[in-house]
Amino acid sequence: MTAFRIPSPPRSVALCHSPQWRFLMLEVLRRFKQRYGCAIHVYVLAEAGVEFYAKHAEPGLVDSVTIRKLISDGAQTPFEGDHEALADTARAIEHRYGTTYNEIMMTDRHIGRGFSLLAPGFPRSRQSESTTYESILSNFNADFSFWEKEFDDKKIDLMIFPQKIPAVVARQRNVPTRNFTRTRIGELFHWSHNGEFIELPALAARTAATEDPGAPVELRVYGQYEINKRNTVAGFSYGRAIRNACQWTVQYLLQRLSGRTSGYTWADTARYHLQIPSQWREMRALNLATASDLAKAPYVFFTLQEEPEMSLSWQSPESWPQIAYLWQFARDLPAGVRLAVKEHVYAIGRRPKGFYRHLADFKNVLLVDPLLPGPEVVRGAAAVATITSTAGFEAAWIGKPVISLSRHSLYNFLDHVWQPDIHPRGLRGVFDEIFEGKFDPRKAAIDGARFHKALAEMSFDIGSYDMSKPEQFEPGWIEAAVNALEESLMDSQAAVS
Repeated sequence: MTAFRIPSPPRSVALCHSPQWRFLMLEVLRRFKQRYGCAIHVYVLAEAGVEFYAKHAEPGLVDSVTIRKLISDGAQTPFEGDHEALADTARAIEHRYGTTYNEIMMTDRHIGRGFSLLAPGFPRSRQSESTTYESILSNFNADFSFWEKEFDDKKIDLMIFPQKIPAVVARQRNVPTRNFTRTRIGELFHWSHNGEFIELPALAARTAATEDPGAPVELRVYGQYEINKRNTVAGFSYGRAIRNACQWTVQYLLQRLSGRTSGYTWADTARYHLQIPSQWREMRALNLATASDLAKAPYVFFTLQEEPEMSLSWQSPESWPQIAYLWQFARDLPAGVRLAVKEHVYAIGRRPKGFYRHLADFKNVLLVDPLLPGPEVVRGAAAVATITSTAGFEAAWIGKPVISLSRHSLYNFLDHVWQPDIHPRGLRGVFDEIFEGKFDPRKAAIDGARFHKALAEMSFDIGSYDMSKPEQFEPGWIEAAVNALEESLMDSQAAVS
């Protein structure tokens, strides 16, 4: 008899194909098939995905491969029918799952672009321009029906890399979901739970059981990230923009010749490439705060995030738009405290016209030089406010007060983390407690170090894996990933029992 490591191993595993992880995940599925004999069902976006598994998966490994397009691709078919019946069906599904269709729409950068208020410069697409509200409702109705039938027919009891709608269906059926998620510590990754919001529910208990490491966490500036950032900034020239626009033109023409019916529009994407150097120069012309400027007075650090972005619309749909938080923080800060705002370099070119100049109109706002290393700004801050940025993790690790604007952040359980939306006195009450010293900085530093250690222990290392070369990896990485997946499933089963 086979000795299962997982007490109740999955019998039917579903994978929503993720191209950048395709070879690594194929090995993970192969190990699971060998250990547990489970059925494996893969869902791909296009025929290219079917061809990949036909070529690289040996007979018997994958039980089915099904094409299921992204929600924006499937919503391009015009709706012709009873509008009242369409809405009635949609509302019934919303009621059944406790999730609105509009929240699901937010997760797609094409049909949900209206929710990205700080990214009007993000290129429009054929999906964003050729869909209607009714066609989206119709497609969502069909998508829920499809996934309900898949879960029923294939008896799916584990889903990996779910899209939003199958994640919602899985949650309602108590089917575990797992996502391959960057831990933000070196090259570590972990298997996050709840594909609807990307969480790690066992982390609080693991942190409580973790001993004090005995030393505070040293924040690091990761070399590859800084190289990528500076390479990106080095490309903010008009010469590079023109080259990019020309390359895009060739790519666009090839897409049209191939008969592709989705993708970004030519004019908007060409305009976006040219807008990047213009917006970069607009920001650099302002009086940007340096490290010495920040040291002159206490400040709360607020990191802007790029839009549209999964970490905002998918992981934190309950959060307000970033522009609303900017306004609220500038209004509610105590006298003498500044709001230090740092732009994400990948968002350059997407922001509204005149956005940075408008930020400078707030007298208590400092626009930080985006080339200043984030950890340096975090260390000097009185507090860090964030929706889902890495700065929130860094602040939590070193015991710095964190103002968390997401209900699903992994560090929300820590005592030095405040959530204004559930605080009895809102944001002003949070500021009062932070600036009146109503927290223990020594305890916060110890708790942060324990949190950092626990998160690292729940993660695994995939070394120098390069997403541009997905077929290159070491066998040890696969073993680590599979062992961590098994452990995460055992944690879930232990919590239920």
